[in-house]
Amino acid sequence: QESRGLGDVYKRQVIIRDDTLPDVHFAVALPAVPWGHPDYLPFLLFRTIIGDWDIDLGSGNNSSSRLAELIATEHLAQSFKTFYTPYQSVGLLGTYLQTDSKHLEDSVYEVMYEYQRIGKKGLASAELSTAKAILRSAVLRRLDNSFHVAEDLGRSLLATGAVQSSSRILQHIDEVTENDIYRIQDEYLYDTDPAVVAIGPVANVPDYNTIRGWTYWNRI
Repeated sequence: QESRGLGDVYKRQVIIRDDTLPDVHFAVALPAVPWGHPDYLPFLLFRTIIGDWDIDLGSGNNSSSRLAELIATEHLAQSFKTFYTPYQSVGLLGTYLQTDSKHLEDSVYEVMYEYQRIGKKGLASAELSTAKAILRSAVLRRLDNSFHVAEDLGRSLLATGAVQSSSRILQHIDEVTENDIYRIQDEYLYDTDPAVVAIGPVANVPDYNTIRGWTYWNRI
């Protein structure tokens, strides 16, 4: 079977050991779609579903993100942030996390499991609607600032090939279905080669093949 993923675009793994740092800074990225692709908004919503969390901001136990609630409750990390970065010919969907060496493997596993859980076990009843509400709110908030309006016009042109009104973008967000989320997970994020970066006390960074395996199977 032909390998899928980012191996032909980026180096698959970069690990830098620095035991003077108190925490490990770890990032994993999976292949996503570029600017102008029809699945641009589904990927934005996928990113929103996985979410972000920071211990300094609290609210993890009451977060709409399942991963945030789990990491906060189990004290697995100081923070994590999910990103979707589209480029001209490829995109990256991934998660950055900061944690101590003791909890690193469990944190990485829970991140990788979340990418598979969304596609294989299905979304909870309110996950997609909540993500849509968050994304719609983000679009509307940016209308209050002329700089952000200009930035969004440029982003709309890159993402869709045309300048679209905010109302049209909101309509496109509403049109994304659960099946769209399941489809992009299966097409892009399942059984794929991730890119992995870590710096800090990295003795407990999971082996690359283990992380690769977590894109299609789970620990027992």
